[in-house]
Amino acid sequence: MAELNGHRIVARRLDGPKRAPGWEMNPDTDELFHVIDGHVEVIVMTAHGPECIDLPAGAVFVIPRGHWHQPAALEPWSLVFMTPGDTEWTEQQEPPPPAI
Repeated sequence: MAELNGHRIVARRLDGPKRAPGWEMNPDTDELFHVIDGHVEVIVMTAHGPECIDLPAGAVFVIPRGHWHQPAALEPWSLVFMTPGDTEWTEQQEPPPPAI
């Protein structure tokens, strides 16, 4: 979609209802989600265990660096996101350990 300070800003339309096939984590940077339409929940593994974040259309959420997370679309949705650093993935279905 565009670049900001050398980092890609991406717009994407995703089907739902559907849970992501695994988990992802950004070890060095935060990740920005802006839900354009639809509805999604994001499970974020925190030091206290999983936290479910409800993101309706119009919501903006920053996933803190170093936190495993998994989106679950409650219906088809569109988002704009920016992840300035690397992303790690795991296909395991069980939640990874919480962030330190």
